[in-house]
Amino acid sequence: PLEQQRSQEQKRLADVQQQRAIEVQRETERRRVFEAQQQRILEQQRLAEVQQQRAIETHRENERRRAMELERARKREQVLVQQRLAEVQRRSRAIETLRQEEQQRDLEQLQTMQRLPETWQDRPAGRQREQSVKMLCEEEQRRAL
Repeated sequence: PLEQQRSQEQKRLADVQQQRAIEVQRETERRRVFEAQQQRILEQQRLAEVQQQRAIETHRENERRRAMELERARKREQVLVQQRLAEVQRRSRAIETLRQEEQQRDLEQLQTMQRLPETWQDRPAGRQREQSVKMLCEEEQRRAL
């Protein structure tokens, strides 16, 4: 009986040790699963951070490109405005030149007319005839009134 009791004790001890080993193995497996989950969560967070950083960089690049395009458009518009201004100035100079040429022709015509001999109205007989016509017109106006 003592041997049998000792044998049963050893068997119970072996059962307890086996049960503990199973529990340790289960706890180890649970810890491994938990750590794997934690690792996946960390990887997902890192991936999200990388994606966010890429989105920020893409946004910055788009903003930079848009700013460059706006600057190019502003420069093109400035060139067009300068070209239009140059055209307006060229036309103004051309108009001014034509105006001066016209004035010069008018002045030359006036000087030429001043050098011409007297007309019939400037001669004494012509002046007399002109005064007669004026008098007749004035007389007719008085009668009409």
